[in-house]
Amino acid sequence: MSRYQTPSPEAIASRLKAGYGQGHGKDYKPWFEATSIRSRGRLVRTVSTTTGCPMNLVSELEGSIQLLGDFDLTVSEQYEQVVLRPELTYPIARRLKVRHIRAWKGRHLLPMTTDLVFCFADNPRGNQIAVSVKYQSDLTGRRGRRTNGQLAVEEQYHRMEGRRYVVATEAHTPPLLMSNLRWLRESLRNGSSCVSDQRQADFEVAFQKRTRVDQTIGARIGSAAGRAHIGFDAGIDAFRRGVWFRRIPADLNHWLRLNCEIVAPRGPNQGVTFPWTH
Repeated sequence: MSRYQTPSPEAIASRLKAGYGQGHGKDYKPWFEATSIRSRGRLVRTVSTTTGCPMNLVSELEGSIQLLGDFDLTVSEQYEQVVLRPELTYPIARRLKVRHIRAWKGRHLLPMTTDLVFCFADNPRGNQIAVSVKYQSDLTGRRGRRTNGQLAVEEQYHRMEGRRYVVATEAHTPPLLMSNLRWLRESLRNGSSCVSDQRQADFEVAFQKRTRVDQTIGARIGSAAGRAHIGFDAGIDAFRRGVWFRRIPADLNHWLRLNCEIVAPRGPNQGVTFPWTH
């Protein structure tokens, strides 16, 4: 049996009944596993710092958008591969004169999915944004015409469901910004810090008492760690957490490396622009 075999109508009905691609919180089950479909480049397996749930993402770009969702402190829940009910998407596709995705040779309809859905802390059930993640090359030319038609169906569906809808591309994920965010998130992987809350607060206060104009990040970490009575490695961990939770200001569009100087951010989100704020 092919690893990428198209599911039968019975298999689709069974998965819908079992709740795949539906649900909330830790009970959510994605519509498919990333290894069960052809991916665009490298698969990304990660754990959401927002929900603590494992996530399997089908491209590095999708992983980057999910990382932006982790960094947005207003996001309370996030889900990947959310299923769209075919009984609703097919009439939309017909109305828009768009070909609905089907099994090989058009035997039966296949459910559409949206890459990511983010819920926000002020109203997790009523304030949601659906995000389709696409490379810019997929939105132009011959392939782009069909892709844009499918995206139009998704947009109409999510509007019916009361969600906002956006399309995110690599324009939202500058390489330097994403490198900084990945480095910062490493300090959250274990779920707990080796630095106590009091030592963390002491470090953050000491770090922001700058003594020299040309002092590098590494030098400032070393000085602040000494004042907070923690080791240098623990100081690096405290610095990353401080920046991640916006308690230490830093523009993430500049290198955050120990031999670099820290640059003050231009906005409240450390220089990050989220696709869903447009």
